[in-house]
Amino acid sequence: MSSFISEEIARSPDEKATVTLLDAPVLPELRHLLAYWESKRGTRAYPDRADIRPEEFRRLLPHIGIVEVLDGGADFRFRLFGEELFKITGFDRKGEKFSEMKAAPDSKLTDEVMRTRWSETMRAVLQLGGPLSLKTPVARTEGEGPLEMHVLLLPVTTGGEEIGQILGAIFVVPREE
Repeated sequence: MSSFISEEIARSPDEKATVTLLDAPVLPELRHLLAYWESKRGTRAYPDRADIRPEEFRRLLPHIGIVEVLDGGADFRFRLFGEELFKITGFDRKGEKFSEMKAAPDSKLTDEVMRTRWSETMRAVLQLGGPLSLKTPVARTEGEGPLEMHVLLLPVTTGGEEIGQILGAIFVVPREE
């Protein structure tokens, strides 16, 4: 894991924040990514990572992460961690295993809560065997209005039929009240 920490203000869910599962993504960018995934999937359960062409969704790349499934979901590792994800979390997590994850500086979450939340979310994708869309309130700085994090997670294979990676996107946007 890179030890470089963003000078941007990291955002994190409050440990008491409720995660809301969505039937479908609300944000247009995430709906676009889901449609892209569906088009690459075709008649298969999941598209293969080789079918995914980042240049085909270039404007979303700063918000994209790719997570490698290790040992059937016993652990996970970030293969790609976009610039906006870095700004949101305060860390460049590329190459980091979830079992080694640390919470962002000044986060309201402990390292253990952070590891558990990320791991449980990825395991939910494996159990669901399909896209997972969610949102959760995030911490804000003084003077900011309410914010929420929107997440879309999409399983992909890596040359076989089992889910080998999870393609994801995260956006932090003003929360409508």
